[in-house]
Amino acid sequence: MLKGYKKDDQIFIVDAIFIRNGDEHSVQFNSEDFRFFEECSDDKYSCVGWWHSHPGHGIFLSQIDLENHFISFQRRNPSSIALVIDPTKPNNDGTALFTIFQVEGNQSSLKEARINHRVRKEELVYELEGE
Repeated sequence: MLKGYKKDDQIFIVDAIFIRNGDEHSVQFNSEDFRFFEECSDDKYSCVGWWHSHPGHGIFLSQIDLENHFISFQRRNPSSIALVIDPTKPNNDGTALFTIFQVEGNQSSLKEARINHRVRKEELVYELEGE
């Protein structure tokens, strides 16, 4: 889970919380996870999305990822994001390579949309386009 807040046209991520459901091929969210997401929400912070890794496989949203994001996150919060990281392929400065996505389309025709992002003062910020 990505904990953070939205301010104007930006999302600020303040914490990335690890969920242990799934296996090396997929992430699965259950009702206990969503109760946890709600418990982590308060007047300042809420669940702004989710993150997971594709070690050695590159950065993309699989069909299962697209469906997970659309059904579990974007329906609840249209601004929600999915962050995908590949820790085996670092940037030139040694930091992990990642991309932030949203999902476009409807449930029968989903596709990923990469979102502009930048790191600022230990907070991850992404700008919502078109808002």
